Amino acid sequence: MNARVDDVTFRTDDGARLVGDVYQPDAASRGGVVLAHGFSATRRLEAVVQHAQALTDAGFTVLAYDGRGHGTSEGQCTLGHLEVHDVAAAVALLREQVPRVATVGASMGAFAVLSHAVGDAQLAGVVLISIATTWRSVMTARGAATAWLTRTRVGRAYTQRLTGTRIAPDWQRGEMPTAQVGQLRIPVAIVHGRRDGMIRSTAAKEVYRAASEPRRLELVDGMGHAFQKEGVEAVTRSVEWVFDDAMHPSPQAPDPPTPHR
Repeated sequence: MNARVDDVTFRTDDGARLVGDVYQPDAASRGGVVLAHGFSATRRLEAVVQHAQALTDAGFTVLAYDGRGHGTSEGQCTLGHLEVHDVAAAVALLREQVPRVATVGASMGAFAVLSHAVGDAQLAGVVLISIATTWRSVMTARGAATAWLTRTRVGRAYTQRLTGTRIAPDWQRGEMPTAQVGQLRIPVAIVHGRRDGMIRSTAAKEVYRAASEPRRLELVDGMGHAFQKEGVEAVTRSVEWVFDDAMHPSPQAPDPPTPHR
């Protein structure tokens, strides 16, 4: 199914102009979903589009946008720190169309949606894809390469030439994800690829253990890092679970997480 896609522009409360795509379902919307991509990605990345289309086919109104410093949006990337303003602006825009909104963030985007969720109790829920915990969880070969690309002047210049991503020279680490997720009282779903070469799956398990109910963890065979086509079904299931739980909260804890395909 080919969803209708509307181009949108909007501003964050700190003045960054962002661009995005709103995918409209054919029938009445089940709710709104904001997609926050990871570092050096864009809203038009094939895997991001696949997730947006799958969620639209499932009946959701979806907003995918270029985060600051990425694609055709303004500003500089701060690796999840100031990106919380991007998420807040995207959620506010989508709430003009649908009353209930959930956020889905991958890698850097997971940091951003988690930080935003701490201050937005009206969210239907949040889905965290490839979430890290400490720098130890990203001390892989890819993690070390990303550190060089983002923390050195040469690396930042190379990244901009290669991907167009503009990285701020100075940025701050936010609060630990395990501390943030424990503050949430909304549905939290965590999706992680067993083939993730950037962040170990132990990080997803740590975040899951720190989360309050309702919570959900799905480890996906064959899935790598961030938005991947292999994770489309798992993410769509997680979003549907978020809205089902938000509409019909269960008084009892769910069964322990079991690995899926």
